[in-house]
Amino acid sequence: MGFPERLKDARMAIGLSQPELANRCGWQKMQGRISHYETGRRTPRMDDFLMLAKALDTPPTWLLTGEGPQHISTDRALHEKAEHPVTSPDGQEASPTDLVIIPHYTATISGDHSQAQQTSTPMAPHLSLSRSWLEEHGWRPALLSLMIMRGQAMSPILQDGDLLMIHHHIGPIVDGEIYLLELDGEPYIRRVQRIPGKQVLLSGERPEIRDYTLPLAKFSSVGRVVWVGSSVSL
Repeated sequence: MGFPERLKDARMAIGLSQPELANRCGWQKMQGRISHYETGRRTPRMDDFLMLAKALDTPPTWLLTGEGPQHISTDRALHEKAEHPVTSPDGQEASPTDLVIIPHYTATISGDHSQAQQTSTPMAPHLSLSRSWLEEHGWRPALLSLMIMRGQAMSPILQDGDLLMIHHHIGPIVDGEIYLLELDGEPYIRRVQRIPGKQVLLSGERPEIRDYTLPLAKFSSVGRVVWVGSSVSL
């Protein structure tokens, strides 16, 4: 099932017509856009894609790749069963009812050690984190997803087995940050920097990874890596 089918499935699952979904997205004067997306006649820009995910209450990663849960859920009953205090990654205690579930999917490194390819095997159903902690950092919980890094393409910054949290927010490029990108329909992990001439430089961390330069207008970000969880060997 591709993006057009997932979009239609998510819309019908919550009982919205195409015009109703267009209205939720603020496209009252362009209601035919949903039909074009669902038939594959048009492909949404990333900002429109994220608007669709928000309107459908659907994780962006599921809408893009089909990985992880289809619907965002706080799973409050699971939180209320917690018997011990829950802490955020910076050590702050969090109320169980303050937790949100972040969808989780898999990425592997292959080819020229720069391409992230989603696999069909889920690593975990979810990860729960403190909503307050996420919002303090400016990360909208509904726009977050997790993936496991495989390979050493971005080492030493990102190591094999690291847990990456991706913020699927469209905004100005943050120079020097690492992004999950889409190039020619394929996802890539790259460090991004703006350069003169309205262009962006996409680079890896290892010398064998080829750098790419492309016009800023063609830059398509799936999201920015905002947090990394690593294991520690003592």
